[in-house]
Parts: sequence; C-alpha cells; structure tokens
Amino acid sequence: AWLAAKRCWGLVAGEHIPKGTRVVDYTGAVVSRKAARERERAEFAAGRPTYILSVVEHSRDESVAAWRTTVDATDCGGVARFVNHSCAPNCEVVPTRLKRGQFLPMLALVTLNDVAVGVELAFDYAGGAPDDAVEDSRTECFCGARGCRGWLLRHVE
Repeated sequence: AWLAAKRCWGLVAGEHIPKGTRVVDYTGAVVSRKAARERERAEFAAGRPTYILSVVEHSRDESVAAWRTTVDATDCGGVARFVNHSCAPNCEVVPTRLKRGQFLPMLALVTLNDVAVGVELAFDYAGGAPDDAVEDSRTECFCGARGCRGWLLRHVE
C-alpha cells in the first residue's frame, strides 16, 4: 500500500500480474445491509472514509438477485481495502467459494488484463450499476481515466 499524491491510499503491483490472477481477497466483518448503512452514515458524518463493499450475485439467467455479501473492512480489513476506484479498472471483484458447500463467498480481486510492475490496482466501485443510478448514491469521481463517467457509488443501497 502507498499514499498517493491525492492523499488517499492505493495498492500497486509489486511484480507483473497476468490476466485472470486472483490478487487479493477483500476481507473484513460480514455485515447486514442495515448495519452497513448505519456504519457508513456514522463514518461519513465524522468525516472518515469507509471501506464497505457489497456484492450481489445473480441467478444463472441474471434476472434474480440470489445473494448479497457485504463486507466492512473499515476497522478489521486487509490491504484490499486500499484498492481505489477507476472507470477503466484493471481488476474486478469476483465472489468465489473454494470449498464445496461453502455458504459465504470470498470476495476476490481478479485482474482483467496483465498488470505491469508499479501500476496501481483498481476496480469499478459502481460494480455494473446502471448510468441512471439514483443521484444521491453518487459521489464525484477523480480516477482520471479516459472515458471517466464522472461519478461512482457512494453508499450501500
């Protein structure tokens, strides 16, 4: 982890990382949606960042949300919490289960393409949310990527 010029932490590749590599798991306290909203509001009101990640898995035909996993890494997370947002990410979050019958998934950051040494790792915090996501769930984006949409999701829905 390193402190970037924009005064936020980031995570960079210490070695070449091939496409499709599981880089790190997003770890922390597994919490309910209600607890995540309460924690986020409290941290936001205190002027502190949150590291809450919520992933929704869908049925095979993607028409029905089948399972939501919400992890709060604010107080007890690993280095994955320092991976920043980009509208042109080189990683994505993939729910994985390493054991047969495992109920709760691990939230793995997996590379979308080869990542060179010294390149910052990033994923899209919007997680595929539509461009018409409700306005109050957005915050300004500073990723600087070509094609930046100008916003990212701010809080857990």
